[in-house]
Amino acid sequence: MSSTLGNFRVSHDCYDLTKVEMLAVSEKTPVFVHTHYADESGG
Repeated sequence: MSSTLGNFRVSHDCYDLTKVEMLAVSEKTPVFVHTHYADESGG
Protein backbone atom coordinates (compact mmCIF):
# COMPACT_ATOMS: atom_id res chain seq x y z
CA MET A 1 0.00 0.00 0.00
CA SER A 2 2.82 2.37 0.84
CA SER A 3 4.29 1.88 -2.62
CA THR A 4 1.02 2.77 -4.36
CA LEU A 5 0.49 5.87 -2.26
CA GLY A 6 4.08 6.99 -2.83
CA ASN A 7 3.77 6.52 -6.57
CA PHE A 8 0.55 8.51 -6.70
CA ARG A 9 2.02 11.37 -4.68
CA VAL A 10 5.12 11.52 -6.89
CA SER A 11 2.93 11.72 -9.99
CA HIS A 12 1.03 14.68 -8.53
CA ASP A 13 4.26 16.43 -7.52
CA CYS A 14 5.76 15.88 -10.94
CA TYR A 15 2.74 17.52 -12.60
CA ASP A 16 2.96 20.57 -10.35
CA LEU A 17 6.73 20.84 -10.88
CA THR A 18 6.33 20.63 -14.64
CA LYS A 19 3.96 23.60 -14.62
CA VAL A 20 6.29 25.68 -12.46
CA GLU A 21 9.37 24.69 -14.48
CA MET A 22 7.59 25.51 -17.75
CA LEU A 23 6.90 29.02 -16.48
CA ALA A 24 10.47 29.48 -15.26
CA VAL A 25 11.89 28.23 -18.56
CA SER A 26 9.55 30.44 -20.57
CA GLU A 27 10.72 33.51 -18.66
CA LYS A 28 14.38 32.45 -18.68
CA THR A 29 14.44 31.37 -22.32
CA PRO A 30 14.51 34.91 -23.78
CA VAL A 31 17.21 35.97 -21.34
CA PHE A 32 19.35 32.91 -22.11
CA VAL A 33 18.91 33.37 -25.86
CA HIS A 34 19.76 37.05 -25.65
CA THR A 35 22.89 36.31 -23.59
CA HIS A 36 23.96 33.62 -26.04
CA TYR A 37 23.51 35.91 -29.02
CA ALA A 38 25.37 38.76 -27.33
CA ASP A 39 28.22 36.42 -26.41
CA GLU A 40 28.48 35.19 -30.01
CA SER A 41 28.25 38.70 -31.44
CA GLY A 42 30.72 40.19 -28.97
CA GLY A 43 33.02 37.17 -29.16
